[in-house]
Amino acid sequence: MDNRARKLNVLYINNDLAGYALINMYSSIHEFFNCKFVIAGSNIKNHLMKKTQVLRYGLPAIAVIGVSKFRHIITFLPRLLQLIFCNIFLTFALCKIIRKHKIDIVHTNTSVIICGFIAAKICRVKHVWHLREFIYQDQGCYPIIGFTFLRYLINKSDAVIPITDSIKEFYNTNFVNIFDAVFSDKNILPSNDLKDNYILFCGSLSKGKQPE
Repeated sequence: MDNRARKLNVLYINNDLAGYALINMYSSIHEFFNCKFVIAGSNIKNHLMKKTQVLRYGLPAIAVIGVSKFRHIITFLPRLLQLIFCNIFLTFALCKIIRKHKIDIVHTNTSVIICGFIAAKICRVKHVWHLREFIYQDQGCYPIIGFTFLRYLINKSDAVIPITDSIKEFYNTNFVNIFDAVFSDKNILPSNDLKDNYILFCGSLSKGKQPE
């Protein structure tokens, strides 16, 4: 970027601020872009992200509903109404933020939030959709708008970033894969041990990643 040019204002939307992928992305570009965050959840644990400008968080506007357990089924209707209200409220809030902070690019960092796309279209700014989840296979949830319409919205974005070939195929997008960033190789200790028949698992050791 030309040093004389104005820094672009980027608004990141995510369901939490504890993900290493988002932290790495922010660490890579924050010197060159004005980065702001909106969190459609309540999980802000990382010390680095606490120092950033989080404009709004704690609003449950994740546009998926779990159906894998009995309690999900019996509470379906009230949760659906809550999600619809929260998504409408957050969309209007995002429009206000986009205009107030003169946002150039809205970057939705998850496939389970649709408010960023809608707000970006209303305000006529660029939108990037970063696809990281299969949703049902990962969390046992379904999008409230259905997979067909979700895929349609995703492919109406100005850019789409699938992180794997399988996610690219799942969402039927023609954009090029960009794999998640990793920490510097200076933090990786080389090993000269000769091994065979072993597996290297790259990811957080959490239930959602199914390391078992």
